[in-house]
Amino acid sequence: MSRTIDKYRIPASFRDPAGFVYFENGRIFRKINEYGKHDFDEFISSGLADELIHRDLIIPFEIVDNREDSITILPEYIPFITYPYEWSFSQLRDAAAATLEINRIALDYGFYLKDASAFNLALHKNKMRFIDHTSFTKYIRDTPWCAYKQFCKQFAATLLLMKMVSPECLNLLISNVDGIELDLASKMLPPKSFFNLFSLIHIHCHAAAERRYSGSVEKSKHPVLKKQQLLKLMDGLIYEIRHLKSYKSKTAWQDYYENTNYSSGSFEHKKSIVDDFCRRNKSDILLDLGANNGEFSGIAAKYFNRVIAADYDAGAVEMLYLKSQKEIKNLIPVKLDLFNPSPALGLFNRERSSFFERVNADCISGLALIHHLRVTGNWRIEDIARLFAMAKKCALIEFVPLEDSQMQQLLRGRQEIYSDWNIENVIKAFEKHFKKITVSKINGTSRIMMELNEKI
Repeated sequence: MSRTIDKYRIPASFRDPAGFVYFENGRIFRKINEYGKHDFDEFISSGLADELIHRDLIIPFEIVDNREDSITILPEYIPFITYPYEWSFSQLRDAAAATLEINRIALDYGFYLKDASAFNLALHKNKMRFIDHTSFTKYIRDTPWCAYKQFCKQFAATLLLMKMVSPECLNLLISNVDGIELDLASKMLPPKSFFNLFSLIHIHCHAAAERRYSGSVEKSKHPVLKKQQLLKLMDGLIYEIRHLKSYKSKTAWQDYYENTNYSSGSFEHKKSIVDDFCRRNKSDILLDLGANNGEFSGIAAKYFNRVIAADYDAGAVEMLYLKSQKEIKNLIPVKLDLFNPSPALGLFNRERSSFFERVNADCISGLALIHHLRVTGNWRIEDIARLFAMAKKCALIEFVPLEDSQMQQLLRGRQEIYSDWNIENVIKAFEKHFKKITVSKINGTSRIMMELNEKI
């Protein structure tokens, strides 16, 4: 996100009464005020902070200023933050499991989490890690977990809907930033969910209890939950979350590269062009738009510090996340629909930044993508050029002409509508943003690779 000032308070932290997060001189700091300092001091002195850092569950930090009424910490820098509605099923599940595991460990130290927001976690170094260092408070004897409902709304309900209804239910988090209401989730889940103990207890029964006690005097009574019962609840939730499996239906783009009109020689030539581009332009961050199963993201990852692999297909993003766990450690998978990208949300539309406010890529690649933007999305060629001009340095795109067989399938007899789609017009649009444009044909195809350099 580009800013014209050296220091500013990050809007997303306004909900935290214990402090706030701010940006200064290229670094992110968290200031903990007098209200939150006591809990934080005990979080440190108890050894809980060291334990969670040792287990790779929370972002490491250093104390840079410690006063009587406040404390300032410098967390380890995370170059790109993704939001829960941009995650795959397994990303959300792993974030849920991490939240529960952290709470379980905290109870052993006499603490628990006072909130269970999915926004408290971020994918960093190919693992979901906790980023809210002021979420810990002292456990009060015989009290239930105060963040249990929030956990069910943000994690349990979303995961169960993604599993039992559709992966696209993840999008509900865009219009329900605080989580999916349990009554709504209960109505949306299929009848078979009543025979699943996890969904029955934590969604259906929980929602029924909410309806029963809503506005009732009984609601004001403080329930009693022994610590042993609370620990048992945590263990049960951890087991259920870890054993949740993703939706099995195969989506459109998971096997994209197995069903193209590339010959093996053509495909290898395309890979060599991508490899050469990345080697010559290696830098910090590359944004791979329409990453599919990560074939070319993997090539970029050899040269760039981080590769943001974006795709709108839930199955493809799931596959990308699994690759980041096993093979490509510097891959950041993100679910992104270019026709409707993640918007700015929350208080005054500033609490959660839009995708393009957050991303700050040195290079952008779009392979077998822009013809979909033109035909399926009806984008103007000028809009396509504007998208790739967001790169700080350079871009690589693949031009698919009208005569290509896959383009013909998209057109379905509407060639005359897209008569402007030719390499000359595309180059002309990009010349407004880049001084140097190099084209090379992919062997055995009519497709053209375009390398864009020297931003104007």
